[in-house]
Amino acid sequence: MTTAIYTTHRNITYPIVSGYTLNPTYLASIDEVIQRALMEHPRILVLRVDLHLPVIATEQDIPWEYDTTVISRFVDSFKAQVKADLQRKKREQGRVHHCNPRYVWVKEINEANQPHYHVALFLNKDTYFGLGDYRTLADNIAGKVYRAWGSALKRDPNEIMPLVHFPDTPYYHLDQNSSDWPQQYSAVFYRLSYFAKLETKVYGQMLRNFGSSRR
Repeated sequence: MTTAIYTTHRNITYPIVSGYTLNPTYLASIDEVIQRALMEHPRILVLRVDLHLPVIATEQDIPWEYDTTVISRFVDSFKAQVKADLQRKKREQGRVHHCNPRYVWVKEINEANQPHYHVALFLNKDTYFGLGDYRTLADNIAGKVYRAWGSALKRDPNEIMPLVHFPDTPYYHLDQNSSDWPQQYSAVFYRLSYFAKLETKVYGQMLRNFGSSRR
């Protein structure tokens, strides 16, 4: 079977998921976010998480309060927590590695017509190495994700923990100085190329179904 590939504007090819119709604009945006993250942080942590919306009794299939700014509120809360964490560590330790979080998200609808988000977060690996224990609400990256989604939904983070799903292989490391750097990038881009599929996206009603860091 022929492997599907994508050619970047740098004329580099990467494998992408097959069996779907992929939006080339989304693929280009994913590549751009990764490149910008690597320009600032030569080693990055790429975190994958799925964020589900609570089922609410309503005449509308999709509650409007969760249609507009919920994912932006999640991103803003996560960034604010990282900023506060670094400020605290700087006071306690005197020096910390800078971390400018970046993101890519897509909104999809499952068979039950319930919307959810696939999210990728890009962090400085010298600042945050991994996810941490995500079985409890701890003071780690997983805890920041829970708290950010709780803030976005205006609910207690302990209450919304079941709505946050960390998939198998929830994070990757990209290190431009590593001997297997090309393989690392290919694996990450292949995984995130799924975000670009047109199937199951939310269209109409002036809704966005894809978003990414702009700088």
